[in-house]
Amino acid sequence: MKLPTFIQLPNKTEINERAASNSHESRHKSHTRPLAIITMPYRYLKLLYSQSYDSYQENQDRNSLKFDKADKIVTWLVGFSIGIFTLILSSEDNSPQIQEIKNELLIISLLVTISGLIFRVISFYTQITVVDIGLSFKSHARAFKTKVEIPEPREINEQDTTEEIIQFLKDDFNLQDITIIDTIEFNLLSKEMIRSLYKNYYETLAKNNDVELQEKQFFDNIALHYGISKRNRENLVTNMDSLIKRRGILFQVLKFLSKLFFFLTLGIFATGTSLLLLNVISNYC
Repeated sequence: MKLPTFIQLPNKTEINERAASNSHESRHKSHTRPLAIITMPYRYLKLLYSQSYDSYQENQDRNSLKFDKADKIVTWLVGFSIGIFTLILSSEDNSPQIQEIKNELLIISLLVTISGLIFRVISFYTQITVVDIGLSFKSHARAFKTKVEIPEPREINEQDTTEEIIQFLKDDFNLQDITIIDTIEFNLLSKEMIRSLYKNYYETLAKNNDVELQEKQFFDNIALHYGISKRNRENLVTNMDSLIKRRGILFQVLKFLSKLFFFLTLGIFATGTSLLLLNVISNYC
């Protein structure tokens, strides 16, 4: 890769005329710094994320099946309770045994209905939260699974010589055919100008590897598509860990409430059924 056409190199006569004749030669030091790489050394952790990503859909289907079964059970209990509630209120020829516990049956049927409806609402929000967490984790696991090595450009300092900057260009950006200017006959100022050209070229290419800048552009584009304001987008990115934690806490609370109202619905219905059976047994035995 050649130097870009917008970089105009002055000829030797022009730069020598502007250089001081008594300039000292710059010292050449061999102190090449290692290239920083954004990589993932945790191979076992990467394997775990890879397996989690592969099994995500299976786990998601299993969780959905559990919620569906619980929802069907509660739906059946609520429907049965509403039927009993309606039957008792609409019937005027209830037996004396039913009349004795009519109020209790009405209250129990009403409690089962209310508890079941609350369970279904909480279950709905629990599933939404599970989906959000699952998609977030799946994206994280996929990114971890397919993580690539991204060269992070180094910072050029005053101790880096022209030869070293050229080598950095080759190592960091794979520019093996870069144009190399022979500066042996150049004076100190001329060599500094050439060094500045290579340094500016390196820094220009380095901007294309600015991970933070590209990440910002990525989130800006997502925010634009979803109509998220710039302020909310910045808060979302800044407080990402806090958001994930709050979502996890919300899921735990919703899951607990879902279980609570599921078993509460079963308990109330079982209590009503037991009360009815005891009343029937006591009157016919």
